[in-house]
Amino acid sequence: AAGTSGQFLKTQGSGANPVWGDLVSPIVKVSQFENATRYNLSDAADTALFSMTVNKSKDASTSYLIVEGQIPSRGAYSDHCGQYFDCLTTGVTCHTVNNSNAFKGISNGESNGSSRQQTTIIRQKWQETTHLGAGNHVFEYGWRTLNGNSGNRPAYQINQNSSDDSRCHQKSSTFTFYEILI
Repeated sequence: AAGTSGQFLKTQGSGANPVWGDLVSPIVKVSQFENATRYNLSDAADTALFSMTVNKSKDASTSYLIVEGQIPSRGAYSDHCGQYFDCLTTGVTCHTVNNSNAFKGISNGESNGSSRQQTTIIRQKWQETTHLGAGNHVFEYGWRTLNGNSGNRPAYQINQNSSDDSRCHQKSSTFTFYEILI
């Protein structure tokens, strides 16, 4: 007999009759964040700039997180300053450990000069099967140099506005988190 509208015919393996099944999306939840605060960046060797809290629905062995984000900034300064986007949940990762996952999946479109716009792009997968369970997880953006030297920062300003250039509208950093079934 025909299935319900929207169902598909699903095999149950060799020797078994097919059955009608429902489509299940691998996307459990989508969360979006925006930060429009203008920051004048310091050139310290280790700086946490801002954070956001993501609520995960499923346990650590059932789903993982993908984050995509962009951070508009003004002026190239030191693109090798060690930008990170870190999940601060104990046991997941740690930006105080060199070459940890917090530093991966980040690229910087560099500008030509101190007054030009550039964008930092964040694309990371957070899959950890013990500690990244259901509940709230704090994610943090900042930078930390590998060698510990100060005098580095990714740009002069982040989320620039008309105080940086009278032609500039308020910019904002945006992030989308996807919770995906494993």
